[in-house]
Amino acid sequence: GKDGLVELCHALKEENSYKTIVLDHATGLQDLLLKQILGLEELPAQGSWGMASRDSWGTCTLQSKECLRSLLNLSCNTVIVAQEREFNTEVENDMLSPYVGAALTPSTTGWLNHTCDYICQTFIRQQVSEKKTKIGGKVITQQIKGKGVQYCLRTAPHDVYMTRFRIPREKSDSLPEQIVNPTYQKIEELIEI
Repeated sequence: GKDGLVELCHALKEENSYKTIVLDHATGLQDLLLKQILGLEELPAQGSWGMASRDSWGTCTLQSKECLRSLLNLSCNTVIVAQEREFNTEVENDMLSPYVGAALTPSTTGWLNHTCDYICQTFIRQQVSEKKTKIGGKVITQQIKGKGVQYCLRTAPHDVYMTRFRIPREKSDSLPEQIVNPTYQKIEELIEI
């Protein structure tokens, strides 16, 4: 639970020998915290309206933020993986658009979005290759679909998926929309641009 994770973070801070730690996944951590708050052996597979009171959700949000802050305050690279959730789906005006972010309480997701320097979204797409053709003196690049899949990491700002790379604005034009077959080295190269 929360106390165990906070204790682990204190031990990791004292040891200071890890370069990277990973929480896989924050959505499961939030479920664990809510389960403890409600005193349940197991959460239902599908949550329902009224499953937890507003106070219980508030306590869960506070504890989630405390746990995540403990991890983010370590002096190593911290990776937080979360499942996805669609937000603002019931809004009836044009001011707010639906977006996909971490499947946490809205308050925790908003806090985490502003706290993290890099927010990426993974996805799988059909294998594509580029074909360049010269037409009328201009070179046109076409995407040709192939067999198999590509594993991708969305990095550039997107109008639906919450992504962010905290790099200087003048360098943001060199940020690709996604990285195909992402590796730590490829991500590090983007951070250093």
